[in-house]
Amino acid sequence: MTNYTENNSSPEIWDMSDYPWGQDINRDIYKVEYDRQKNKEKTYAELGLRLPPDHQHSTELAGYMRQLPGYRQSLNTQNTGLNEVDINATNDSIADNGNAKESRVTNNDGSITLTRERQFGDNGIIQTKIGRIRLMPQYETASGAPAIIGSLIKKKLFDLSEREIGNEILVFSGTRTPAQNDILVKRGIGAINSPHLSSNAADIQIMGRAPEEVSAIAFNTGFFNRVNSYPSGAVHVDTLPRPPGTTGYYNNWRRVPFPEIRTKPTPPKR
Repeated sequence: MTNYTENNSSPEIWDMSDYPWGQDINRDIYKVEYDRQKNKEKTYAELGLRLPPDHQHSTELAGYMRQLPGYRQSLNTQNTGLNEVDINATNDSIADNGNAKESRVTNNDGSITLTRERQFGDNGIIQTKIGRIRLMPQYETASGAPAIIGSLIKKKLFDLSEREIGNEILVFSGTRTPAQNDILVKRGIGAINSPHLSSNAADIQIMGRAPEEVSAIAFNTGFFNRVNSYPSGAVHVDTLPRPPGTTGYYNNWRRVPFPEIRTKPTPPKR
């Protein structure tokens, strides 16, 4: 398993000002495109413009680099795009469950990052897959306490993150208490018998993805029985059985046709 380095405040190697060009030719290729796309994203943000639909986000390219052999990352220095680098994050725990190592880190903004690292053999080569979940503070229903998720939903979100090359799955609402759910029901944005009450649902986003992409990607994986897009941009996923004769795909809980979207990231341009 990868040995994590604690109390290391260095950023990802491809974000360093003294990046070691020539050390890894494959990473260098990704790095060139990563820098180009990151500069583009910065320029568009400064001008208040929306990125083109076919834009390949720099976080996606960073995900490719994390999958390269020899990649190592400190748990307290994950660049999530939310807090920049969490130098002072608290490494709460690391658990080794067979071939999977899970860790839990408390971030400066009160959110919690869960990381799962798995290793497996592929034609004699050891490969590593990383999944990341970020449990966001719930200010509206829990006075800022981070979201909580059940074990089944957690596994499926880790799997979804792996499909997204390690991009973080942001969880805004997971398991709810009856009191939390009542707050949302009174506001007209919660269901009385919500699957959140039984730990069978989560409201999510994916770093670097548009809401319409997230809903289609989540549905196309087959990990969830029902997927719903909310006007707010959050995407609801759950494991409840689909009603007979339905696909389980919704937009604000109205049935919509089966989504069509690429399920594999576009390789970086050479």
